[in-house]
Amino acid sequence: MDAFFKWYGYALLSILFTIVMLGSLRFQDRIALNDGKGYDGQYYYDVAEQLQEGTTIRTESPQIYRLGTPFLASLLPFPILDSFLYVNMLASFIGCLLLYYWLSLFFKDRGTAFIFVAFFMLHWLVYPRLIGYYPATCDPVAFVFIMLLLILLRKLHKKPNAKHYVLFGILAALGVFVREFILLFCLAIPFLGNPIDVKKPFFINFKKVFKKLPWFAFALTLATGAFIATHALVDDSGLKYTFGLAIYRTFIGKTIFLLTTAIFLTYGVSWVFLLFFWKDTKKFYLKYHYLLALAVLGIAICWFGGGDTERFFIWFFPVFMLPLGRIYEKHAKQLLHPLIIIPVLLTAVLTLRLFWPIAQPLGKVDFQWPFFQSFNNNFEDHFSWHSDKRISTLLFAEYFALSLYLFFMIRLINHYNNSKRKGI
Repeated sequence: MDAFFKWYGYALLSILFTIVMLGSLRFQDRIALNDGKGYDGQYYYDVAEQLQEGTTIRTESPQIYRLGTPFLASLLPFPILDSFLYVNMLASFIGCLLLYYWLSLFFKDRGTAFIFVAFFMLHWLVYPRLIGYYPATCDPVAFVFIMLLLILLRKLHKKPNAKHYVLFGILAALGVFVREFILLFCLAIPFLGNPIDVKKPFFINFKKVFKKLPWFAFALTLATGAFIATHALVDDSGLKYTFGLAIYRTFIGKTIFLLTTAIFLTYGVSWVFLLFFWKDTKKFYLKYHYLLALAVLGIAICWFGGGDTERFFIWFFPVFMLPLGRIYEKHAKQLLHPLIIIPVLLTAVLTLRLFWPIAQPLGKVDFQWPFFQSFNNNFEDHFSWHSDKRISTLLFAEYFALSLYLFFMIRLINHYNNSKRKGI
């Protein structure tokens, strides 16, 4: 299968992207809120409009500082929402192909990478489907920067050189103009030399860290300069938003149960294999310390970064899915058993909302019992944080029950295989 996808993987993904994108544009209604601009999108629209008119940039924060995507949209000679759509369509396509390349660097079989990218593309919250509903978003362009930075980190981990460090710093700075959290990817640089060592004080080999500090300082300085520039280029006087207050509010309200429900709603039930085969997960991240650092960073952002938890987990899909793909390849005999893979695939259809459109934001609606996905006709109920808490509680219970079934079924299959091997 690897040889087939080596030659045809990118072509097949391009075809799948086109089908998903056209399906979204044909069958998915655009969000009705704020005349199709959506929530944050109305502020990105304002920025693009002000850039076109050459007037002072002023709208709500933190959206006011995310100038990159509105700037690209403002350059196109179309209505602004259509310009956002075209910019994000191209960014989505590039991001999906980069994700395939990235996963192929780690998986033994490119077919595994293809399946994971196909899952990614088909998710209702991922850009080929989402932008038909919500075109005024910055996430697709931000995802391209995430992928480029990850690929550079991989190259720097294998063979450090000044050219790639400089390119990393430049891309991090440009990425900050799209989404400010891109700056945090600089924190992976000190971990490129695999400095975690249980035999050292504080479990860190500081000599290895110090070797990376000049390049870390270089990249962080460029990214911080870009962050400062995003504030200097706009009129944010009188705006009261602070990142610290937003983090505090989320920290107080987002429980481990809501976080776990968000993981299920993003990755499906498969992510529990990272826990069931924890030794493989541990082995992978201890081989790539920079990815371990990004995984910890990802959990922190998803937990404390705001209410759209599932959207944040999409950003870190390239980090969290790497060990899962390895686990599927190593333990295929157990995980592809019909008693395992059939319920995983059936519930994945529900997780992806494969045959259901994205609902409109309607506020309070009549309660409907969820089944591995909310079927309330209300956009907010698609998210663990924003939904009716009865829905998020029931979703957690359903995914948890399925996880228990998978755990005991894997143990039963292993016991049967071992008994058969011993001739019992």
